[in-house]
Amino acid sequence: MVTHDAHCFINDLDASTVEGLIARLEFRGKDPTFTHMRDAYLAQLALPPTAHMLELGCGTGVVLRALAQQRDFSGRLIGVDQSPVLIAAARRLAAEEGGDQRIEFRVGDVHHLAVGESSFDAVVAHTLLSHVADPLVVLKEAGSGCPTGRQCSHL
Repeated sequence: MVTHDAHCFINDLDASTVEGLIARLEFRGKDPTFTHMRDAYLAQLALPPTAHMLELGCGTGVVLRALAQQRDFSGRLIGVDQSPVLIAAARRLAAEEGGDQRIEFRVGDVHHLAVGESSFDAVVAHTLLSHVADPLVVLKEAGSGCPTGRQCSHL
């Protein structure tokens, strides 16, 4: 039996399956165990309050929305995901939470980032690398957005 990673082929899935993935991402994003790990992880990044952060494979934007909700954070957040449906959900959820003014969500291929000459204080690939075709290419792309002396983080 051959199985396929649903996240790799999300754009080929039917609407009900994608809605199930969205529900799962949102459930996990609210689960106390996961929120504790995520919050500890974000704290370890020690981002300045005005940080410019890029998240690769942002899904429904759980990580960026959590960061935008932090009282002392006023930085710029960009999330990239290959799925137009996940990006639409991320935009909708950010708007519902009032964080849509500080978060930009883009449809894109993390193997070939289209962020121009932007540089970021942090590039995060939270639970992404096991879902991409070529993890090394993604890591190189992520590194190109983080100039020397800044931090990039990959989980």
